[in-house]
Amino acid sequence: MKNKKVLLIYASETGNTADIARRIAAAFGSGTVDLRPVSELTAGEISPYPYLIFGTPTWGSGEFHDDFFVFTKRNARELDLEGKKIALFGLGDQKYYGDTFVNGMRQLYDFLIDKGAEIIGSVSTQGYDFSGSEAVIDGRFVGLPVDEENQSEKSDERIRRWVTELQKHFI
Repeated sequence: MKNKKVLLIYASETGNTADIARRIAAAFGSGTVDLRPVSELTAGEISPYPYLIFGTPTWGSGEFHDDFFVFTKRNARELDLEGKKIALFGLGDQKYYGDTFVNGMRQLYDFLIDKGAEIIGSVSTQGYDFSGSEAVIDGRFVGLPVDEENQSEKSDERIRRWVTELQKHFI
């Protein structure tokens, strides 16, 4: 990746999203990804990075994490993502919250698109068992969905394939 670092920004209440963030960083390889909780970031700290990954769990009736809500409100004016390549991942439970599966990822998508980002890393819905998701556009998820509750055995392979695809774009 020619010494360009990726900033991986996440929110995590129970530790699951933080764990997936670390696993994604490991899949990129040592020294490639800087991990930061969104609660500790400002818009200015994001600007030096050409490549970003955002990760959020889905809460309640399909909302992204409160830390992202605060971040988007606090940094909305200063955040310029024009020319940035951004990938998303979201955690959800497709069995018990199948009608709002990874909807939080869509909220991030909408915010980032409005800020000029180029979103990459869409994922097929094949292999997932959910009844509805706002994070599906044109038959694909806007990023990587992860269900550690019901399909944890598939997570590592999904992460590996997704990171391999992202690496083609993060050059």
